[in-house]
Amino acid sequence: MKAILEFNLPEDEREFELASKGTSIALALWKYDQYLRNEVKYNYGKYSEAEMNTFRTARDELRRNLIDADVVFVLD
Repeated sequence: MKAILEFNLPEDEREFELASKGTSIALALWKYDQYLRNEVKYNYGKYSEAEMNTFRTARDELRRNLIDADVVFVLD
């Protein structure tokens, strides 16, 4: 199976850039998710409870947005 994406350049330049960098964007989001996870899991004594809750809330929101955007492979 093949899939071909077509863009009218230069007017679709932004869409082309986003499509061609999708893997890099997904990796960056996964790395950020892992950063938040590691701060909560391994640095518990380093932060106040309010700061820990901020990390948890940020990670939960990131993951919700990824799921809503159907980018669940990033969460594996």
